[in-house]
Amino acid sequence: MTKVPAFIALLALAACGQPASPTSEPAPAEHAAAPAAAGESCQAQATRTWNAGGAAYRVEASANGATCQAAQATLVLRAPDARVLYTASFPTAQIPLAFNPNGDEATLNSDLNAWIDNVAPGATADALPAWPTGAQRPPGFTAQTPRATYENARATRQPIYCFPDGGESNACVAVDSAGGTAVLLGSITPERP
Repeated sequence: MTKVPAFIALLALAACGQPASPTSEPAPAEHAAAPAAAGESCQAQATRTWNAGGAAYRVEASANGATCQAAQATLVLRAPDARVLYTASFPTAQIPLAFNPNGDEATLNSDLNAWIDNVAPGATADALPAWPTGAQRPPGFTAQTPRATYENARATRQPIYCFPDGGESNACVAVDSAGGTAVLLGSITPERP
């Protein structure tokens, strides 16, 4: 049987009570999860009140993506009683009229706030171009509704809310205050006949 010198035995016993390395200790709670690296997540939110037809509507927008360049923007138009009247979602890359393709989170937040500004040509649908009888669409407008719906919105002067939905166009939503509904009329492209 081999005898171990006493001081080596004491060193071995002392080492058994110590951790193998500093990294084997659990991390404190505040350091347990590392923050996401820059560019791994991009988020922004914006809200605005839209006063139309004597009522206060709420416009909410959010944008989320793995990167700011890949963010998806969503717009929600709410009635004064908070009901959702209209919602739409677009990749921000498809709306260069509103979103900077090389922006960061601060830029996205600024762009989102600007995106929900009402850019309608007037307060009510009668500011939109008339849809001539027999024409496939109104001039400078890509309709998403039948002619009767479009012309009714114009005739009854329904409030309209428009926002960029592409590189050159603005989507226009008409709100029927009496019926408490909203309909996407289509997209106006003022530069095109």
